[in-house]
Amino acid sequence: MKRITAAWLCVMLVCTAVGCGSADGSMSRSGEQGGVWQEEMEELEETDMDSLKELYNIRITAGDMVLSGVLYDTPTARDFADMLPLTEDLWHPAPDFARAFNLPETIPRYAKAGYEYELGSLAYWYEGPSIALIYKASRDQTVVPVVPIGKVTSDVSFFEDYGGTITIELMEPDR
Repeated sequence: MKRITAAWLCVMLVCTAVGCGSADGSMSRSGEQGGVWQEEMEELEETDMDSLKELYNIRITAGDMVLSGVLYDTPTARDFADMLPLTEDLWHPAPDFARAFNLPETIPRYAKAGYEYELGSLAYWYEGPSIALIYKASRDQTVVPVVPIGKVTSDVSFFEDYGGTITIELMEPDR
């Protein structure tokens, strides 16, 4: 039994090591650190969370709960908005911090990913490709590098116990 457990742990360690990139999350297109892709990442600008402007209002339906949110005026958020409406299952990558859902397609790299967040953040993770919904401010920073694309403006504590399906859709602008 000990040998099986040790072998399993070794396999998990190798899988984790193979899946890791550089400290800033950048990888070359071949999966190796450095190279052309590293240079392209260095040319991207980091997102300044204080300068983000809201572009779209969104509605998030989770079970019987309906929440409000916004998407920012950034290329990444606009590409995400083009995928809406979207219905996806939530998964729990960071218990006591965030839920996430996978996207049907990858969004191009417009911005350098960082670790900054705010409560209610909707944050794009390039390697997923997936979106994290941060429901609890229990960490100093995110674990993986992400790009902020919006935020839930309603009470996000609901997601601490909810792990089902969500639907995100654009709201009609007020006229």
